[in-house]
Parts: sequence; C-alpha cells; structure tokens
Amino acid sequence: MSRQAFSPDQVRYLRTLPAVRNVSETRITYDEAFRRRATARYLAGDSPTRIFRDAGLDPEIVGHKRIERALARWKQSVDPAEDLGDDTDADVMFIGDFDPKGQLIAKQALRIEMLEHQVAVLKAKLAQMES
Repeated sequence: MSRQAFSPDQVRYLRTLPAVRNVSETRITYDEAFRRRATARYLAGDSPTRIFRDAGLDPEIVGHKRIERALARWKQSVDPAEDLGDDTDADVMFIGDFDPKGQLIAKQALRIEMLEHQVAVLKAKLAQMES
C-alpha cells in the first residue's frame, strides 16, 4: 500500500496544529484529546471533513481516505461506557481556540507553496508541448 507523502512545508504546517502530536513524511499521530473530541463530534453526527477542517487538518493536505479511516478506527475503539465529553466542553484541540492569525498565515503559506508547485508543473508541461 502506498502512502501519500507530505511535503516538508506540509509537515511544518501540521506540526503547528494542537491536534497533531507527531508527523512524519507519511504518518500523522493525533493528540489523544483531539481524537476523543473528534470521535464525540462524529458520533453526534458531525461530518468527518468538517471535524478535521475545524482542527486545521484540511482534506487537501491530510486526504479524505486518511480522515475516514481515522474516524472509523477511533469509533470502533470507543467503550460505550466512556464519557467522550459533550458540547458544553471546550473544544480545546480546534483551531478557533488558538492563535487564528498564526494558523491562517501558516495555512495561506502552505496554499501558496502548493499553487507555486502547480504553476511550475504547468510551465514544464507547456514548455514540453512547445518543443
């Protein structure tokens, strides 16, 4: 099975997120508090994509499959007697509770890097077509 590799800029961005405990080129380890809150929100009917986006984990970076698999795994490991928290608890691992300007800047810098890469690829294709 091939895993989607993260670019160095994506790794740096992911490391800034409170929901991420560790990240390598191919793996993300999520903070336990984020996993618990994400699972609680998912079981309450929230969309997996929305949950991850709220934590700064955009599906364009993380990948839709990775998000779906993570929540499916976490859901299976829930003990029915376990208290995952309710909506009155603070969503401590979600972007809105942290420095929104810093997160926005990091997210925009990553988006710029991704767009610059796409431009370079398109320029190379155009040059190849012209020759």
